[in-house]
Amino acid sequence: MKHILSVIILMLIISCSSQNTEQFSSFDTIHKIDDYEIVFNDSDNPLGRITQIKLADSLIIARTTGDDYFFTVINPNNGEIINRVARRGRADNEYISVSRSYSIDNNHIFFLDVSKKELNSIKLEDFIKNKNPISKKNRYPYNLDFRAMNLCVVNQLIIYRGAFSFGQFGVTDHLGNIINYSSKYPFDCSEIPAQYRGITFQSQIESNNRQSKFVISNMSSDVFEIFNVTGRQIEHTHTNEFNNPPQSIIINGRPTSDDSKNIAGLLDVAVSDSLICFTYSAEPREKWINGDYSTNEIFCFDWQGNKVAKYSLPVAITNFCVDNNYIYGIVDNQTSQKIYKFKL
Repeated sequence: MKHILSVIILMLIISCSSQNTEQFSSFDTIHKIDDYEIVFNDSDNPLGRITQIKLADSLIIARTTGDDYFFTVINPNNGEIINRVARRGRADNEYISVSRSYSIDNNHIFFLDVSKKELNSIKLEDFIKNKNPISKKNRYPYNLDFRAMNLCVVNQLIIYRGAFSFGQFGVTDHLGNIINYSSKYPFDCSEIPAQYRGITFQSQIESNNRQSKFVISNMSSDVFEIFNVTGRQIEHTHTNEFNNPPQSIIINGRPTSDDSKNIAGLLDVAVSDSLICFTYSAEPREKWINGDYSTNEIFCFDWQGNKVAKYSLPVAITNFCVDNNYIYGIVDNQTSQKIYKFKL
């Protein structure tokens, strides 16, 4: 009898564990994509490693590392490189350390030069056409209470992710003036000092300017939140049902992500006017630390947080972007980088 009871308890534990990791990835609608093509290949003209891509005026703007330039503008219709922008260096109109994320709003592209603590804004037309476009620069705050790492732009507000003493993100206007807003984390992190929470629990942020909304996805977890912006007011509108909040551990007196307990979770996020899309893995994060973070599944939600569809791709991708008709994904095979276009 005791043996039977033990078996039942074990089965219940396994069942609950499976449900905890599968809830995020369980979709009623699943599409297998067969219609795809390669729209860019850097084998003949190698770039630095492409870490993020976005769409603007039907062109791909790629952020690269280990390169002379931080950005490359690509025409997906013919695979041509149209422009290389933001040259690395210390001269006038050069950049030392550009943030990984960038944002496109009101026909401008915004990015941070982290070393100089400067918010840069360039007209999109100049960014696409000119080799050395003029950037409008403003200092952004950086202190113990406000440590910005990346950004998105919504309705003239700059939303920063990073480490903040007053919540999980910071807000300024275009001139760098702080706008007070306190934002709580959606999971318990009370044991972590406030100024370390943004470093311990890292996140990604993307904006939908047509709907005046933005989304924050918490890495090493299955947690994301949606916010609405009206004027200078920010309203939290949705937190998804989650089972795997990020876990932390204290090492040498400092909190850090506990990769022995965390899942790989939300790997990358991309948005369109109608969709919020994620790459995701329920596998332990320890298995992914030294991997390439590639996956062949895209999980899509609407801007109310409802599940829309899961897309199965014919090849595994790392980072990606999306519009209303296509998913564009990066495939890196170590010898070359390709950007694929998959029809939704």
